[in-house]
Amino acid sequence: MDTYPEWYGKYFPTLAVCESDHFYGYMQSPGGKIKAVVSADPIASWSLDYNMGYQDKDQDNRWFYGHRIECLNLDMLCQGPLPEHHPHLWQLAPGEEREWKVKIIDIDNLDAFEPTVYRHTGAPAISMPATSCNPGDSLDIMVWGSAPVMTINGKKLGLKKADTSLWRGTFRAAEPGIKNIVVTDGARQAHGTVAVRHPWRQTMQLARDAVSRYKQKPTSHVESWYGFHTAFDAARILPDPAQDSLLNRRFNLILDKVFDRQTGQPYQWQWRIQNVSSTIGMLADRYLAFGDSADLDLGERMARCFMSFQKPDGAYLTGKTDYTSVIYPAKSLLEFADAERIADRNEQADSLEQSVKRAIEHLVNANGDLQTEGQITYEDGMVSCSALQIGAYALHCKNDADRRRYTEAMLKLLDGHDSLTQLRVPDGRRRGGTLRFWESQYDVFMLPNIISSPHGWSAWRAYATYYAYLLTGDERWLRETFDAASAFAALIDHQTGNLNWAYVVDPYVRATQVCEPDSNHTPDDATYGNPHPELYPNRKFVVGEQYVPMIADWQTIVSSDNDVHECFKFIAEAVLCNAFIVERVDGSIATYNCTLQKDGDTLNIKANEPQITTLYSNLRTPYKLHFDGVIKPVRDPDFYIYLCLGQSNMEGNAPIEPIDRENVSNRFQLMPAVDFPSLSRTKGQWCKAVPPLVHEAAGLSPIDYFGRTMVANLPENVRIGVVPVAVGGANILHLDKDFDPTSIADYPDWYKNLMARYDNTPYKRLVECAREAQQYGVIKGIIFHQGESNDGDPHWPEMVKKLYEDLLHDLSLDAAQVPLLAGEVVSTAEDGACGSMNNIIDRLPETIPTAHVISSANLPHKGDRLHFTTRSYRILGCRYATTLLPILGIHNPLPAYTD
Repeated sequence: MDTYPEWYGKYFPTLAVCESDHFYGYMQSPGGKIKAVVSADPIASWSLDYNMGYQDKDQDNRWFYGHRIECLNLDMLCQGPLPEHHPHLWQLAPGEEREWKVKIIDIDNLDAFEPTVYRHTGAPAISMPATSCNPGDSLDIMVWGSAPVMTINGKKLGLKKADTSLWRGTFRAAEPGIKNIVVTDGARQAHGTVAVRHPWRQTMQLARDAVSRYKQKPTSHVESWYGFHTAFDAARILPDPAQDSLLNRRFNLILDKVFDRQTGQPYQWQWRIQNVSSTIGMLADRYLAFGDSADLDLGERMARCFMSFQKPDGAYLTGKTDYTSVIYPAKSLLEFADAERIADRNEQADSLEQSVKRAIEHLVNANGDLQTEGQITYEDGMVSCSALQIGAYALHCKNDADRRRYTEAMLKLLDGHDSLTQLRVPDGRRRGGTLRFWESQYDVFMLPNIISSPHGWSAWRAYATYYAYLLTGDERWLRETFDAASAFAALIDHQTGNLNWAYVVDPYVRATQVCEPDSNHTPDDATYGNPHPELYPNRKFVVGEQYVPMIADWQTIVSSDNDVHECFKFIAEAVLCNAFIVERVDGSIATYNCTLQKDGDTLNIKANEPQITTLYSNLRTPYKLHFDGVIKPVRDPDFYIYLCLGQSNMEGNAPIEPIDRENVSNRFQLMPAVDFPSLSRTKGQWCKAVPPLVHEAAGLSPIDYFGRTMVANLPENVRIGVVPVAVGGANILHLDKDFDPTSIADYPDWYKNLMARYDNTPYKRLVECAREAQQYGVIKGIIFHQGESNDGDPHWPEMVKKLYEDLLHDLSLDAAQVPLLAGEVVSTAEDGACGSMNNIIDRLPETIPTAHVISSANLPHKGDRLHFTTRSYRILGCRYATTLLPILGIHNPLPAYTD
């Protein structure tokens, strides 16, 4: 596990569970290979062997542990004590023999894991798509078995057969807390838990209380004062003036102890750059909470200090080690830049964002060949921290091609990181936690190594899954985000307010931990280094499948257990104030942090908590939404949007027949650029694309059968959206960005009325609506039909080129990703009045390499020699689509209309 790229083929012990009568688990490689490990025989316990890390010459050459796993051990016998559900096997009688059969089975994907466990052990296997929910919600729990019986907190839950060996139960949550699942099938049992969430508001308030209770200390490690992220996020969202004032004073004490405010540099351990970058993030949080520009002034000085550690290739270095993926410095700078923009300090924000861009490019170009803060290995924080920073930057990108590139790089890292994440464990305390193989020796002064999951740095993957949802709209990432957030919230005892550092996954570890504070210091003293636990009074005990309490409430010197506040910083960003609705392919709508009532084509959304003021909607059907707050769309990369621009033939100038209004797919949607009062359509709001499409007096347009053909040939998950602007009789100059409306003062009233629909600036209206549409999907092309009013103009291609390039620039589009499709006018062969213009239109690809010309051959006019017939519009629209679809990889597409 210490060589790139070989580590992609190594297997990690991703999951291991001992039940009273069987064992199950799996090993997964970052490259995606999976081996189930099962035994129908009871195995007492399991353990891991680690490498030794390094000796500290300043501490009697004592060893600190490393973070490479050398081996997964199945401990057939173990004296214990062990968790209750383990078999208690610890000795054999004289002369006794015992045999265990362990199977290692290749499986294609994780969905095959639970049926594999059941098939090879005969024991019930619990399969949970999600392990958390709100009170009042229902949660599906699946069980593979022959005749399983399930109880939750001792109460029987009915199971119904869903398939030959698959059963389904629906748990309806009541009061918050961790609920214990027991499934019995014959003589065998399996266990799990559901996390029923306490209100996020209560979790955040308790987390802020913990910032005071568990001391934030001035030390060599920012993890010792990490709680100020929680403090300032809570102050912004859930203000408590007395407590906020107390914590502000504490933060000022730490700033004065650790940093030179005049230069922004740390007094000591200047190489530990994450102390600087993370504190910059805290200053951004404090500015947003209290609005004191002095925090921005100090943050700018610290940022200049921090960016001096950046190499030309974009990496942030500590000494000679790449620390770009240690406590996400690029994300912290982005957060600070966002605060700068709120304060109208755009020049300073630009400087920070330029540094961030270089750092992100470095992470993308590394392609997984990343260093860690310790020994080289494929390590949890390295991967998740890289993924989240790339995702955060992708969300800031306006350019679609850049956003896609960064999103793909993030998803590639997340795919590999699945091997270090608890994605199949049926335990709400752990689901979504990442496997942290070390840090206990520094954070809570405990030896030897253990797997802590969730741990503070588990939030790094959760940020990445949250960003992945906002970037892709894939509900998988939202489920993972909420399960992880629920596991993080369970680190607090909501009855007592006690906070735990992490949950230990290992079932049996003989631990040594410091048990008395350092009597030479107070929590106000600046302390440095990593004190070795064996140099202090300590206690020895067994830890296994349990929470480890914090020590910052009594330990006076540097400890890093306050890194748990990363979890609450994440909760504040992702779930504290946000609700989500997701329309699934089957038409059902999933809700997160809200409830929904459907009234015809209207969805009435109510937030679960008062501070939830933003709704992220991810809908396939153009519902109307009622929500008391801000509604933000989730950008769906499978929602392909096409801008449609032109004159009367783009408007549609032939009658709409009944067939044209029938069987229009919900996957074909329209964003009107004008209001349609008689059809109850509103400018800038998606609706089903039933004609007319351009304005309510328009006829059938080529857009209609363009969209129909697109959805008929593309996969079911892909939707098509169109944004049309068209003005009958418009010269191309009137569609241009630099058009002067006063130039048409002497034009006829009928024409001025057409222009007035778009406030006399069609280009501006198209860009306005296109920017709105970009919030929902991805602009994939521009459909253009104009030329009659420029008949014979040899400069027409250059004017089209300017129009096209202006749209690309103003919408941050990439020509290679956004082709231009231009249609011919009624041809000379069909007695078109402007048929000779096709000779000029046909040469458009010579001027615009990404242009494609759509033939009007054999398409007659309706009698005026300018406008096509209804049938011609249908065929022309199909031709637009069948020209475009091969560019999207759909070969031999079928038109949606034929005679």
